Amino acid sequence: MGLAKRFLMGTGAVALAALIGTLIAPKAAQAVVSTLVTVANTIANPAVTQDTSKTASQLVNLFCDPSGGSARCISLDGGAAFNVPAGQTLVITSVIITNMLGGSGTDTVELSTASFGWFQYYLVPNATTSQFEYPSGIKIAAGYPIWAAASIEHFVYVFGYLTAN
Repeated sequence: MGLAKRFLMGTGAVALAALIGTLIAPKAAQAVVSTLVTVANTIANPAVTQDTSKTASQLVNLFCDPSGGSARCISLDGGAAFNVPAGQTLVITSVIITNMLGGSGTDTVELSTASFGWFQYYLVPNATTSQFEYPSGIKIAAGYPIWAAASIEHFVYVFGYLTAN
């Protein structure tokens, strides 16, 4: 009888310790996780911060009208011919191509920078608008313009953002 009593007391003590450990552990685990994700913004290791009102200034919206030839893309925000600004990289995230004449068949549309040739080549149906997405982006270095070329009239819209080199 004494042996059974001792066994039950030992089992109860282990169960009680496990219950107390369960109640205490989440707070300790939260403290460890909090310590792991704390960001220290020091001169040696600066944290990147940006005012949310300035993020829109990094967006790039371009329009190209090759009209059956080739044309330099202009900024939809300012109307001027676009060059990737010095010290920045253009990351193209999507391209929309619209045929202005309609019809059947397909046509080719190309995007380029004047200096290193065509970086994207599209075969698009003439009767529809085509959209191409690039989640990781197509990167264009500073100083380069964007050109579009097509054998018939298409409007090409290029969307992306600027990032520091």
